[in-house]
Amino acid sequence: MNTFGRRLPRTRRRKTERGVALVLVLIFMSLMLLLGLAATMSSITEINVSSNLALQLEAFDAADAGSAHAYELVRNMKGDFTALLKGPDGNLKSGDEFKGDQPSRIFNAAGNVIATGDPNTMFNLAKVTAIAPNAAGLAMVRLDSRHFYELICYDDANDTKTYMANVALETNTDPGIDVDQRIIIRSIGYVMSAETATTDAFAYNNVASSAVVDIVVGLTPYPAVISNDDIELTNSITISGAYGSVHANDDLRLGTGNFTVSQTATYTNIDGTTPSGYNTTVDDSHVAGYNGPSGRIYIPDLKPCYYAKDCDYIFIQQGVGAPMRTALITEMNAADEPNHTAGNILAAQILATGGTAITDTTKGWAITRTNTAPYTYTVQSFASTVNSFDWPGGTYTDPFTSGIHVKLKTSGGGGAEVNTAPTLASGGRSAFFLLPQGGPDVDMNGGLSGKLSVVTTGNVKVNGNATLVPKLIITPPEEPPWERVQLLVLAGEDVKMLGNANASDLIEGVIYAHEQFDLSGSGNIRGQVVGYETQLDLSGGVFTSHGSYSSYSGTPIDQGRSIVQGNFEITHDDANGYLGTFSQLAWRQLHDFNPVSAPR
Repeated sequence: MNTFGRRLPRTRRRKTERGVALVLVLIFMSLMLLLGLAATMSSITEINVSSNLALQLEAFDAADAGSAHAYELVRNMKGDFTALLKGPDGNLKSGDEFKGDQPSRIFNAAGNVIATGDPNTMFNLAKVTAIAPNAAGLAMVRLDSRHFYELICYDDANDTKTYMANVALETNTDPGIDVDQRIIIRSIGYVMSAETATTDAFAYNNVASSAVVDIVVGLTPYPAVISNDDIELTNSITISGAYGSVHANDDLRLGTGNFTVSQTATYTNIDGTTPSGYNTTVDDSHVAGYNGPSGRIYIPDLKPCYYAKDCDYIFIQQGVGAPMRTALITEMNAADEPNHTAGNILAAQILATGGTAITDTTKGWAITRTNTAPYTYTVQSFASTVNSFDWPGGTYTDPFTSGIHVKLKTSGGGGAEVNTAPTLASGGRSAFFLLPQGGPDVDMNGGLSGKLSVVTTGNVKVNGNATLVPKLIITPPEEPPWERVQLLVLAGEDVKMLGNANASDLIEGVIYAHEQFDLSGSGNIRGQVVGYETQLDLSGGVFTSHGSYSSYSGTPIDQGRSIVQGNFEITHDDANGYLGTFSQLAWRQLHDFNPVSAPR
């Protein structure tokens, strides 16, 4: 219709309707176009997100591969964490830390080298190939043409790049010196935009994605009391501290009395039998933590002759059989280190000084070692009867008597003695090695104090109110090779501790018996007591059997059973300087790592 109410002609009406329909079609098509554009943009965004996620995962996989590589390198390395932090050039984070061509070195807490190996030995026992820096000085591994990882190591404290507060065990504020045998290794994984031909072709402007994995690796100390066989706890003993646990690789007997274990008391029961009265499944109220079965703990076999080279004084008793003397030579040569002057480390040369054959069992020997590296040895005396010889700080009298005992004491009494005033008390040369025949013993008598370590193929007794700290810091020949152990006593047979100690009488360090140990009476130990529970056999050398501890101990220690009784107190709360196992202690992943500006 027109404006006057008249109806429009049919033709014009149809044209109008077609125009409206066309407009509606155009509107619909526009809407579809917008929806299509939105869907396309959404798809593009999703593709980009998916692509970025894929790149992130690729970068993380590369970083994770790097952390596994680093763990294997460190687990098998020769040397310690300070050696790793410094690298061959002595500078932190310079890219050479994981190179294979650096010597194995052991540092003390002050950062001074105390042992050095030959070059090209840091990672020669690693299960994977060691890495090397690229042209930019970064420790890189090229997985393929587009994937790389970079490895950096940090001290776990005193290095701001670790983002960790200083920890109590780190007593040195230098980030290049490890004290607590724990470090952080950062692995940075890279995905490149374009393919690269070599590691040296790595360039930051070619990085499409990156990710970071940090691992904390270090030493987990063993319990305060540990044995390869049975252990019995009884009376009023106290085992305390952060690592104040007890573990028997066979059976554990929790006996009578008011004893206390502040952590765990566990056993493995390797022989499949449970003797009457031994702990099985019932929780004992005297154990604060878990009490029950657990996995076996590996205990290293510490053979006394291996550590003769580390001792200041070496005694070989008259009458010691040729097989045992030959075993000493073999072990000393196996433990050869460059810190000893060339030619003097050879035990055969040391013990054959003066033309006397090592196999001559009619001779007794007394040998001294210089106090500082490079070490040399001097034969103080050798004869069919060694009566006495001048000793720095006193006279050591007749250590080869038929009276069997070698006595280390402050003054007076029968048998051999050391004037300890200028030696032990001053922290001087005071590490003793003794090779006795058929079970002669070392008697660390009452009142003894100072810095002392005793290594012997026989038995050891510590009696009375001793106050001792270890002289020897050893590196066991088995994994982890960089472990430092403060060794107070290493006995080829048994260790027995007797007497009544005052609260101020403290014995520190690791006490290791190749057979059994018996802690009786009252004593105060800070550290570990270890029983290897196996008879020592050195190349056919004749040693007395298990349970042989009798000459001055009263009652022999039963074969296959160590005991802690009386009022003994054992505290173990330090990770540094004690036997333990290597492990990955923690793991963390960091995203959005900027390879150019992020700290290393």
